[in-house]
Amino acid sequence: MIKLINVFKSYGKQSVLEDFSLEIKEGERVALMGRSGAGKTTVINLILGLIKPTSGKVVINGISQFGAVFQENRLIDALSARANVRVASKEEIDSGELDYVFKELMLDDEITEKPVKELSGGEKRRVAIARALLSQCDAYVFDEPLKGIDEITLKSVTELINNKTKGKTFILITHSEEEANALCDRIIRI
Repeated sequence: MIKLINVFKSYGKQSVLEDFSLEIKEGERVALMGRSGAGKTTVINLILGLIKPTSGKVVINGISQFGAVFQENRLIDALSARANVRVASKEEIDSGELDYVFKELMLDDEITEKPVKELSGGEKRRVAIARALLSQCDAYVFDEPLKGIDEITLKSVTELINNKTKGKTFILITHSEEEANALCDRIIRI
């Protein structure tokens, strides 16, 4: 379970969240939607423990590890796609599972062996998704994960995300109602 209780968050004099509360039950699939600058990414960063609230409380129960896709891909450019996924995992990743995920993300061997710096934006995005989905975690936080992914690949990527996150807590930030409806059961507007 994830709870934000009467959270205030400001950066200097700029207030981003004011008296914000949220509860996400274990296994729930939630989309956070709102205008740019509304505080969606701040909520995610609070949940992940990357930042602290100015006041209020963040409670995380029953989750020991998150798999995350950030707005930026946060990949190591000099490493291959395979190496990026493996280096981010605390446990050894089964090669068959890795191959399956890459195949579903339409990333062939030629692509996955290249240094990430040589990949297109959409390919890098799919590597970031693979890294999160293969991280052996209890919950997932995806911030605009489908940006830069072409329409042909989108359906396969969405199906894979749904399959790999099934039964686990999943939080999505998106501006797309279609993405929210395809990946989540509840929409929270900030």
